[in-house]
Amino acid sequence: MKNRLYRKWVDSFKAPDWMLRKDLFALMLSLPVVYLALITLYTTRKISTLRAFESDVVYIEKLLHSHDKIAQNEPKNSIDHGYVKTVLQELTFLSEDRKQLALICSEVDNKDIYPKVKERLSLLQSGENQLAFNCYEKSDSSIWELTNNVEMNSQDLKHLITLVEGEVLGPFYPNPHRPNLYFSKFKYKQVNKDTTDVFTVDLQLCQKR
Repeated sequence: MKNRLYRKWVDSFKAPDWMLRKDLFALMLSLPVVYLALITLYTTRKISTLRAFESDVVYIEKLLHSHDKIAQNEPKNSIDHGYVKTVLQELTFLSEDRKQLALICSEVDNKDIYPKVKERLSLLQSGENQLAFNCYEKSDSSIWELTNNVEMNSQDLKHLITLVEGEVLGPFYPNPHRPNLYFSKFKYKQVNKDTTDVFTVDLQLCQKR
């Protein structure tokens, strides 16, 4: 069957008047039309894609413009003048130690727990190991004097230095509402150089007006 159709097709082209046949003539005339239709379809899809992209760009530009307007309308003076109380005095330290001690106390029978463990956990949970200051005023600044030494690990020290001095110490970044603040005194001492990552810290802060 296939061979017969193939021979018939070949024989049709061998005929001297094969170009005058209506079906072949119609097919040849339709080729440009099909070609133009394919080009039109391709172009239409491309235009649609470009318009969608243009719409996305316009939307993004509007968002950026809106963000810029919001940023311009924000108050320039966003400094937190109560920063020492609202931020620094709310810090907690030695969180990993606190978690481990709490785990020990939850899993070990109360009568079997070494008393120093409970005392240590109580110290870390009570707020006694948080920053607390006395403040006195000078002509151009406020001086914040630490009322009692606190204990921190190396990560706590980095975090505190970043919040006070505004220096990036990975993974910590400055607070955008930080006032003109710096350490006027900063002393720390490792509790036990051989076994712990714990430091006793004494400090004083100066906040410029």
